[in-house]
Parts: sequence; C-alpha cells; structure tokens
Amino acid sequence: MEQFNQANLFYDAAEYGKSTQLLMHLRGLDGKNDNGALLYNLGLNHYRLGEWGKSLYFFRRAMKFYPQNKDLAFNYEFVKKKVDGPFLGPLSWSYQLAPDLLFWMLTGLTFFLLLGTLLKRKISWMSSVIKSALILYSLLLFFQGAQLLLHERSGVVTVPVAKVYSAVGRDNVVLFELKEGSEFIVQDELKLYGDWVRLSLKVEGSAKGGEQSGWVKATDLIYDP
Repeated sequence: MEQFNQANLFYDAAEYGKSTQLLMHLRGLDGKNDNGALLYNLGLNHYRLGEWGKSLYFFRRAMKFYPQNKDLAFNYEFVKKKVDGPFLGPLSWSYQLAPDLLFWMLTGLTFFLLLGTLLKRKISWMSSVIKSALILYSLLLFFQGAQLLLHERSGVVTVPVAKVYSAVGRDNVVLFELKEGSEFIVQDELKLYGDWVRLSLKVEGSAKGGEQSGWVKATDLIYDP
C-alpha cells in the first residue's frame, strides 16, 4: 500500500514515468498482482505520457475488475477517439469469440436442449444413471466453453505502425499493417528468433467476413499473459 500511495504522489507531481515504473513493479511477474485500481492508474499514466496504445490496454484490463465503473468506461472510450482502431467489442462477449469457444458452448447448449426434450418423453428403459451421465456431459461441455471465455487473451498495438506477417520472421509476406491502439485477440505465441505473437482481429473490407490474422513481433504489442 505504501508503494501504491507513492505512485499516486508521483502522478500528482506529474512524474508519470516514475509512477508507471513503480506500478509495473507492483504488478509482479505476468501481472499476478493485478487489481482494478493499479490497472486504472497505469492507464492514466500512459495517457499522460501520450502512449495511447498502452493506455487503452490498461483501461480495458481494469474493466475486468470494474465492469460498471462509468469513469473508467468514459476514459477508455475517450482514448479510443485518439487512435484509429480496429477495436474489440464489449469485454468477453465480443465478435472475436474463438471458434473453439463457440463450438463447446453451442455443443453444450444443444445437449441441454436435446436432453430436456428426451426427459419429457416416457422412456422406461432409460435408467437414472444414463440420465445423470448425459447431464454431467452437457455440463462439462458448457463449462469448457466458459473456461475458454474467461481465459480469452487480448492486447493492443503500442508502436506507431506494426506490420502483420504471414509467418514468423520479417522476411515473410506483410499481410497488412496496424496502427497504434489497434486491439486484437491473442491466438498463439512462438519464442523463436525473438518473441512473436499470432493475433486475430476484425479489419473492415478484408476477406473471411472481415477477420484477419497473422504474426507480429511481440515488442510491438502489449497483451495479456
């Protein structure tokens, strides 16, 4: 708490770099100590530093702790106006729901509906054990989808322009470019010749229903651990 208060004092003194450095130290490895207040203050610091991409990232991450905070939502939307997207939809239930997530959630829902119809019929040979097994299986499918939803990883471009490649390495084809503040979903990581991240996002006018994916240098991004 003492270090957090010191970070606030740095912020009040317009020493945003020192405040950010202290808050990042408090986050711990892979953000294990994240909380809403810490992330919100990081968003404010990066905004003051003119780092729109990082500001967006921390505001969005803070919204997972404070989903109903109007000031936080206002600041997030305000910073979005300073950059040129694309952006993700509302937290969790966005257009970027992973295909695996859709599969498991819909499969689980289908089993629930079929099971409900089946149990309404008088089928004497179905034992209570089989009924219980079907219910358990459909619940497992549903929670598998919910788990994928909760672990969805998102991120933001933090450099003026990030090139998205068809494969790992700068000698591959550049598929498209993203400006600072563009939000995306993390699909994969590869630690080879430096860290690379495979991302997916919605790009207006692109093929495949407006969704594209590719590989980007991790140093051009900030994203969930």
